[in-house]
Amino acid sequence: MKYVIISQPKAGTYLTANLLMEFNIQNSYIHVFGDKIKKWDKTRYNRQSFTEQNYIGIKNPINFITDEIPDENFVVTHVPPIYLDNIHINNYKKILVTRPYGETVDSASRMKDIYDFSKIHIRRHRKILLWRQFPNIFEITFNDLISKNVEKIDQLQIFLFDEIKFDSLNCIENALKADSPTKSNIRK
Repeated sequence: MKYVIISQPKAGTYLTANLLMEFNIQNSYIHVFGDKIKKWDKTRYNRQSFTEQNYIGIKNPINFITDEIPDENFVVTHVPPIYLDNIHINNYKKILVTRPYGETVDSASRMKDIYDFSKIHIRRHRKILLWRQFPNIFEITFNDLISKNVEKIDQLQIFLFDEIKFDSLNCIENALKADSPTKSNIRK
């Protein structure tokens, strides 16, 4: 099985990635964009490495996901379904991570020191929600993650594994402590 974290920008993308790693799902360290991917150096998976230009241009990111990502790995993306050929990822487990628009704008403003998130706009934010209509989608909110909503995280495990395999509270606490490329200063 392959996994895709689909999230609105600044909605908890890498916090969700940290959570999946706590579930022993391998991080491919790849962020898929419409026409390129970003491959992270897993030894430098932190905020300081966020602005490094390690992008790889590719013609069809969805083919890359289907052909190059091993089973039991995940990728992350902010791409609405109109840009990905969803037929190829219908069988993938997809985690949709959402957050109210105003909160994403506030979060982005706290990161101006390393990246200008002014490209985040309401239309793109809303288009991510179109994923709700596709199969194999589990939606979790940023608030579910931050508030350590164990019931919701247990439901995520059931979606992923058909059972609860891990202590959800322990996993989210570890995920919250872990570093990530876009971790907010208020969570350090």
